[in-house]
Amino acid sequence: MSIMSLSLNIASFSIKINVNRDKNKNIETLDKVIEKEKIYNDSIDNIERAKAAFYNMNMLQ
Repeated sequence: MSIMSLSLNIASFSIKINVNRDKNKNIETLDKVIEKEKIYNDSIDNIERAKAAFYNMNMLQ
């Protein structure tokens, strides 16, 4: 596993922990949870795009 891939996996894991922690707080409004879920989904999409780009860079070398 490359350092870049490992870094992206750690970032993904960190985002999941933060979103789950926020979901467990009952004082959060539904709007805030939905907003954070959207941010989480966007972040995961960006990580997947970065992984694909990194994979493609390795394939072209």
